[in-house]
Amino acid sequence: MPTRTIPASHRSHITGRQPFISGVRSIGHESALERDFVTLCRFDPDGLGIEEQPVTINWTDADGRQRRYTPDFRVVRRNSTEIVEVKYRKDLWAKWSAYKPIYLVARDWASRQGMRFRIATDRRIRVPMLVNAKRLLPRLHDPVAAETERRILGAIARLQPISLSNLVEELIDPELRAEVILSAVWPLLARRTIIADLDVEISGTSMLSVVGALR
Repeated sequence: MPTRTIPASHRSHITGRQPFISGVRSIGHESALERDFVTLCRFDPDGLGIEEQPVTINWTDADGRQRRYTPDFRVVRRNSTEIVEVKYRKDLWAKWSAYKPIYLVARDWASRQGMRFRIATDRRIRVPMLVNAKRLLPRLHDPVAAETERRILGAIARLQPISLSNLVEELIDPELRAEVILSAVWPLLARRTIIADLDVEISGTSMLSVVGALR
């Protein structure tokens, strides 16, 4: 559970919550950038869990004063656990001299716990992957008709790699309209049933492939 309560929204704070896995408590955020970071974590196929305000680290500064630091998130992936601070890059560098000793303490604390500490800035968060995550996550649980899925996966398996626009051209007929094909492709991409380079914003030129599809 979080060690600090997230305050109500005001001015620069944009608070809210996002689900991570169905049936598991939602994840809180305190800014638009934190919101986007949580979205990326939700879209990560290796992500197993995320917790906001996961721990408070007590430490003594160079002047002997007792200090406290609560990082933004703990992120659990298949092969690693990270303690993450989310910061806008301009704010990070503007106050780096004040932040540096805090983050060194956090790095050492995380290492002793068998974890890694890192700082995530808007440069690494607001990337094409985030655009894809915002587009595909809402479609993750959309149903796809079995016959439509079979035809799509079969065509990709036969012709892969094939661009999204060429896939539509290959499949379109009076019984399978373009909008039906696309409405099925998005959830299949979200579920990673169809493989694409998600580090590039999905478009008609995106190359698609599958693994083990029916022919």
